[in-house]
Amino acid sequence: MSHSEETLQQQFTALQSPSARERDRVIEELGDALEHGQLSPETCAVIGHWLIRSLGKETDATARESILNALAKALSHGRLPPTLAWSKVADELPRLSPPLLEYGIEILGACGDPAMRPYLLAQQDHPEPAIRQAAVDALGMLKSAAPEDHCERGSRCACPGCEAEALPDGLFCPYCEDHHYHTH
Repeated sequence: MSHSEETLQQQFTALQSPSARERDRVIEELGDALEHGQLSPETCAVIGHWLIRSLGKETDATARESILNALAKALSHGRLPPTLAWSKVADELPRLSPPLLEYGIEILGACGDPAMRPYLLAQQDHPEPAIRQAAVDALGMLKSAAPEDHCERGSRCACPGCEAEALPDGLFCPYCEDHHYHTH
């Protein structure tokens, strides 16, 4: 399937369709394109943005599941950047049924954005054991997504955007879940 700008615009327009079945069909097409298509990183990011945006607006459970499925598969293939608005997925967690909540938690762990850590930690107290385990697994995925030169216990701070000045109370590394002191 070719994804010209015109095709994408038609699909994005179809995401606004009053028909849940039509929206679900388009979501699945976009998910397949992310998973299997020869798309540029920019096009993948645009599709990811639209899927995330649609999740907050979607009222149909089947279409919401398709959105989460598309995002999860695209992340598993490295097709979506950590710079997308993953907090919008996190904001939807309270409105997801337990099976969809597991998807949402998996997505937050796989997205590589350490800002998702508090959302995942909050799910560790969920009454459902499967949800608690999904949160533990997602925290592990998030930690494994850390850059090789991120803070590690006893080492210098190399977190992205780090300031060179030493901080007397240490710096909290969202990947390691610990405070570290700057030594550079």
